[in-house]
Amino acid sequence: MPLIQLSDEQIDKIVNLSRLLYLEPILSILRYIFVTNYIQNKEHAVSGGLVALPSRGKSEGFGVYGNSSPKFKLVNNITAYAIEKDLMPKIRRGEVSTLAISDLTATLERAEATKKSFINILLGLTEEGITYQKSYVSDVEVKKPIRLQFLYGITPDMLARYMPSFVRSGFSTRFLYVSWDYTDEQVNAILSNKIQQTRGSGVDKAVVPKGSREYFVTIPESFNDRIKIIGKSVVEETNYTYVVKKTVSGPNGNLIEKEKTVEVRVLDPVRTVRDLATVLRAICLCRYLDNDLPREEITVNEEDFAELMRISYWLNLKRHTLTENL
Repeated sequence: MPLIQLSDEQIDKIVNLSRLLYLEPILSILRYIFVTNYIQNKEHAVSGGLVALPSRGKSEGFGVYGNSSPKFKLVNNITAYAIEKDLMPKIRRGEVSTLAISDLTATLERAEATKKSFINILLGLTEEGITYQKSYVSDVEVKKPIRLQFLYGITPDMLARYMPSFVRSGFSTRFLYVSWDYTDEQVNAILSNKIQQTRGSGVDKAVVPKGSREYFVTIPESFNDRIKIIGKSVVEETNYTYVVKKTVSGPNGNLIEKEKTVEVRVLDPVRTVRDLATVLRAICLCRYLDNDLPREEITVNEEDFAELMRISYWLNLKRHTLTENL
């Protein structure tokens, strides 16, 4: 079955919808991340977190793909129990490749034991995969690891609250982070559209990959150093520090305020470069499919790398605005 992709023209129609104004870069990033499921020479599909303030289009962006592919499972909340009982059989049968949670907060606000089991099962599914799982819910023993692409939305404040525990468990390194914000002019245009309820001619649906065929995509060695440079930049703009202030008693009984700088290493450089290379392969595959090029010797070129450079502007926690000149 041929693999059909979301073209630039189709994205333009989608972003004409008032509630998806200015989201072309985010929809494109979601597209490339989703398409990593169809890359043959990958360790696993890339997972991602959408980090933005409320009313910035996180749920709407997921909704475009949730409406478009039965393999893209979009939910508001889920537990490890539901993943084991309901999703894992569908993953094994190839019916689901992606789990997206519109807002991860509800899941993280559950009891500590529930949250821990949720994180633990995703640690396995998103990286090495699960070959053996025995519990009162499931009894799994397979030769080919069961893997799942995981996407989620969250606000910056909530992510900052839970990031220390994500870092301690290694969960933070499983993702590329996508963050953004609107300019004041964009917010004003969106508010006007909300008042007028103006809608474009598009639909809340996109043409996405169908079938299960995977494609081998070659990255020429001449791109290696440049991918590493982008990876270094993404890591530096995602990792962050914060200052903890503490008041202690001095030698004379007086109060002294001490400061300690805490470094939060969200991403691992090796995993980040690997994931960016997989996204670059997906960008290349989309170009071949959009232009109906022969599906032979699929090879990354300068146009693909330029697109990776463009979207890397938002692959961090800096919340850059959705400027129209990129």
